[in-house]
Amino acid sequence: MKIVLSPNPYRDRGLRAAQAAQRVLENAGASTAICLPFEVEQGGRLDLPSSVPLGNLDAELSDADILVCFGGDGTILHAAHEANARGIPVLGINLGSIGFMAELEHNELSLLARLAGGRFSIERRMMLDVSVRREGHSVFTEQALNDAVVTKGAVARVLDLEVTGDRAVISSFAGDGLVVSTPTGSTAKFISGGKKTRKKDLASMAMTYGNVYVAQIALGANPGQALRALLEAAAYPGPSLVIAYATCIAHGIRAGLGSTPHEAKKAVDAGYFHLFRYHPALAEQGKNPFQLDSGEPKLEYEEFLDGEIRYDVLKRRHPDQADTLFREAAAQSRQRYEYLQRLSR
Repeated sequence: MKIVLSPNPYRDRGLRAAQAAQRVLENAGASTAICLPFEVEQGGRLDLPSSVPLGNLDAELSDADILVCFGGDGTILHAAHEANARGIPVLGINLGSIGFMAELEHNELSLLARLAGGRFSIERRMMLDVSVRREGHSVFTEQALNDAVVTKGAVARVLDLEVTGDRAVISSFAGDGLVVSTPTGSTAKFISGGKKTRKKDLASMAMTYGNVYVAQIALGANPGQALRALLEAAAYPGPSLVIAYATCIAHGIRAGLGSTPHEAKKAVDAGYFHLFRYHPALAEQGKNPFQLDSGEPKLEYEEFLDGEIRYDVLKRRHPDQADTLFREAAAQSRQRYEYLQRLSR
């Protein structure tokens, strides 16, 4: 088995990680070649050891079985483009800050021995074929693993955009641009390793000011409460903040975006999202300004999460970590509800 190692020299200083990986792989019986993913600037301050022979990436990939790249997510995206043209699988070693697309960290290089023994599985990813056409002719083509962005560039004006799929209009709107994302790109927003810290609580932050009307609403769960909150917010003489639960295409709703009202109800029933109103004027009347409008959660928290592909991706990639994170999220949601109950008393 031939494995090409492609380190980003600005991340892998002295190519130390690549050389360590080379030793592991060759000791396991694989043949290797080290190739830089791009040409480096002449006279730069790179520490490239003269004792390490560097091959040509295009030439070495012609008969390679696997491409292993070292760097951040940008390096992996670049490697995916090169490998996809030859049908070669890519393995990313994270030397960057996030590394949501990498499978291994730099301290897990010993696991590379499994490659030589064929003890690995290949996960297929969707990619985008991007083409820019003018007057019926293609002027630009590219492939993307992450996302494709249509933007106005340097022109300081709003674009009128129409999005179609299979010749049917999906949406039309005015804005700065459009991002078309693959499941890999959308997972990046959540990060496939999971978010280990609590969600930010904008509503609680706003309530600490004491003079801001604050509400959380979900039309699919309680349209009457949503209407009351909007009327109260409009009538309040000071600043108002209404936070509405809304689905997004990046959530990967299994039932489709047409089920948005039902999905909002599930979010409230599971305790993922809570309904309430905070009216500062009531405090001036000697009343409790906080009104909790959603009841005890009655749907299993994970049943709600299972309805969104973004969470399912984490579950498939890191099942043990996903189970832990989901349990912690459910517990935090329960604590949040108990906190809101105390405010309402």
